[in-house]
Amino acid sequence: MSSSSNIFSMYIWIINVILESKYITLKGIEKKWRERRPKNQFVDRTTFCRYKRAISEIFGLNIQCDGNNRYFITNEEVMYNKNLNRYIFESISQGMVFMDGLGMKNRIFTEPMPSAGYFLQDIIRAMNDNKVVTITYQKFDDDLPKEHLIQPYFLKAYKARWYLFGMKDRTIHTYALDRIKGMKIENDSFEMDEDINAEDYFKYAFGIFVEEGVEPDDVLIEVTENESQYMDTLPWHQSQKRIESVDGKVRYQFRINTTNDFVSHIISRTDRVKALSPKSLIDKIKERLTVTLAIYP
Repeated sequence: MSSSSNIFSMYIWIINVILESKYITLKGIEKKWRERRPKNQFVDRTTFCRYKRAISEIFGLNIQCDGNNRYFITNEEVMYNKNLNRYIFESISQGMVFMDGLGMKNRIFTEPMPSAGYFLQDIIRAMNDNKVVTITYQKFDDDLPKEHLIQPYFLKAYKARWYLFGMKDRTIHTYALDRIKGMKIENDSFEMDEDINAEDYFKYAFGIFVEEGVEPDDVLIEVTENESQYMDTLPWHQSQKRIESVDGKVRYQFRINTTNDFVSHIISRTDRVKALSPKSLIDKIKERLTVTLAIYP
């Protein structure tokens, strides 16, 4: 591992220690470091302060020291409000855990994300430089691939696949990276539409399907008490609100587009999740279930 990778891993480790401890002195941090790496010396106070500044610049996290010489993070919500920060932080944190657990490679398993190897770095480079790209893309139901000249706007990971959202013919189109057969970064540059940003674009989306120009629905569902514990610890959507408990069931409200992937998510839990409104969502669920039941006469 390079020295720059080691330093970056140190940043992540320091953040984790302070987040877990809430308040901790430099001696406390040194003690935790010795428990983790007994043969390695922890950095001095000057270097630690330099790391603090770097953490602030990279992640936007503000590490302060109180009157008892205890360090704490004043704005940890920043880590959870910025998707890329959270993704980088969680990915490297997991990587550090796995490095520590290499001796247990037959006991620690993760979900593969094969599409990360399909042109991901090239797309990020093109996005960073605002360069137009030509991709050779083949849908699963197409016999032959087709070329598309697009402006790469966003990347999103969903269900073990990466998706590229690119502007073409004044409309944003979605491309799964594992269906891209070839790619070329062109010399032409582009300027992103100032009225389009990822946060607003995906605000009412569940998964990767976005219904542009369609008003979101106010959705009400009822779930079992057990299912509510899963939803509270891993919310379905940023708009999710737990509103009340009724006869041993818990109700949640969403402001969301009821696209196919949202319908599929509910259907996969029909034994413990019931849609109460709107009627249009209930009708979609009934229609899908009718088709499913017809397969099993």
